Amino acid sequence: MSKTAYSPRKIHHCRLEEGIPPLPTGEVAYYLFWFNNIPMGHLWLDSVYPKDLAEWERFVLNALKKAFSYYFKPLTP
Repeated sequence: MSKTAYSPRKIHHCRLEEGIPPLPTGEVAYYLFWFNNIPMGHLWLDSVYPKDLAEWERFVLNALKKAFSYYFKPLTP
């Protein structure tokens, strides 16, 4: 039986009604984004980290795109 390398991650539950969370510090982490207790997206950080706040905001927005397109589908007659 082979062993798989596992690196533990810190889990961050981020409430978007409180704003975008602070810029990560380079730790291996899993971010869950919530808005009014509705899951809006998730993001794994393990090898690529944002270099500044603008790039972090892009990371977060990309993580939220799928949920936005699901919850806010255009109405079709």
